Amino acid sequence: MQIEKHKIEESNQSFLKEHKKKIDFISSEIKDIDEILKKLIEFQVAIPSWALGTGGTRFGRFSIGGEPRNLEEKIEDIGLLHALNQSSGAISMHIPWDIPSNASDIKSLAAQKGLRSMR
Repeated sequence: MQIEKHKIEESNQSFLKEHKKKIDFISSEIKDIDEILKKLIEFQVAIPSWALGTGGTRFGRFSIGGEPRNLEEKIEDIGLLHALNQSSGAISMHIPWDIPSNASDIKSLAAQKGLRSMR
């Protein structure tokens, strides 16, 4: 699923006034707020590829419709998360399930979605 960037910006814009009000209040109470905000903006979480979907146990998987079926779909989903939160710009792949057959294609897809791989 892809959400157009202008739709995300429109949604964010609708919350901007209230957000600014809250951040102004907090800023008056917290020392070094600019440094804290900078660290929050830079903060990134690698989304583990195995976290997408309904999961399962050692006894079996309990999948339902809509969950990603392959690495490419997992990258698409994580790309959407990152487009929405700007804090999940990396994917931590699960080996052996996520070994790509064509690594350069996977790297290209991840780059298109603004993602990088974690080691």
